Amino acid sequence: MNSSNRKLHVVVFDVPYPPNYGGVVDVFYKLKALQNEGIQLTLHCFEYGRGKQKELETICNQVYYYKRKTGLLGLQWNKPYIVSSRRGNALLNNLLQDDAPILFEGIHTTYYLNHPQLQHRFKVLRAHNIEHLYYKNLAEKQSYGFKKWYFQREQKLLEIYENQLHDLQSIACIAAHEVTYFEHKAKQVFHLPAFHQEESVSSKTGRGTYCLYHGNLEIKENEDTALYLCKEVFSKVDYPLIVAGKNPSEQLKAFESNNIHIKSNPSEDELHELIQDAHIHVLPALDANGIKLKLLYALHAGRFCIVNHTMLAGSGIDRSVLVANTTEELIQTISTYAVKFFTEEDIEERKHALKNYRNDENAQRLIHVAFPS
Repeated sequence: MNSSNRKLHVVVFDVPYPPNYGGVVDVFYKLKALQNEGIQLTLHCFEYGRGKQKELETICNQVYYYKRKTGLLGLQWNKPYIVSSRRGNALLNNLLQDDAPILFEGIHTTYYLNHPQLQHRFKVLRAHNIEHLYYKNLAEKQSYGFKKWYFQREQKLLEIYENQLHDLQSIACIAAHEVTYFEHKAKQVFHLPAFHQEESVSSKTGRGTYCLYHGNLEIKENEDTALYLCKEVFSKVDYPLIVAGKNPSEQLKAFESNNIHIKSNPSEDELHELIQDAHIHVLPALDANGIKLKLLYALHAGRFCIVNHTMLAGSGIDRSVLVANTTEELIQTISTYAVKFFTEEDIEERKHALKNYRNDENAQRLIHVAFPS
């Protein structure tokens, strides 16, 4: 397919560089894959702490930054805050500079979706989550106070808003099981697997000497998972655990011992080395919120991966992992596989299981959708 001279606007909820957390990993490597296919990219991103990034100018023809309207300035009574705080005339005016298709990265970016001046444009939504369920889950974790009220408000407004996506031609769901929810909200709804940093499977054979859990430890779900592993699992398993991630709490650091090691803020190279050298990746999930990019990273670069069914939701990669849904099952699986070797046969099975996660092929699928003629 000849993609030369084809232009695409991409509106992103955050600055997608560096690609150091789930949502922007998918965005950044999608941009790179689209550029490799010859698409000329006009990037629009909301900046609220990550700064302007020169790297994006090497991938996109134009990069626009907009300040997110935070606090009271971002509130509107009839729209979710994650949407209304990402509005501004400059964005609308820049989208109107040509007639190129628009890819909205996340429902967060769709404030101008139904705007009359964009009525005849081809528009695609990248659905990173069913957002109202995500906020419902956040609300249920709060016992009382402002945060609980805010999450409940977002949940209600998002549920209404998700039924007002009138002017979309297509929705690309990151999780396969979310296609059913979105299927009546656009003319075309399909599963487009997550884009990621690994071009191929680079797992090592043999045996490592530790288990690894990694993630952004500033995110409560990740910290809660790490605390669970320290308290409930590795207090009963005679095998080392390394917890690696951004800004671990003092509560988590307190578990540092002969058996448990906390690696704070590893560099990209350090994390890659930890992933490749680990023997077992222990990656249960507490919530089924989209595909977890850390699982894809571990599957492409690491050895054995133990997950629960919640972590697998929507991924379609069940055959390439070990499933343990209870603490007892997790302990038993670690004990069993700690003495096993990761083989060439395991790597071939991994390659087969991950065949739907090729960035180049998924970029071509998106191009066929965005440029249907």
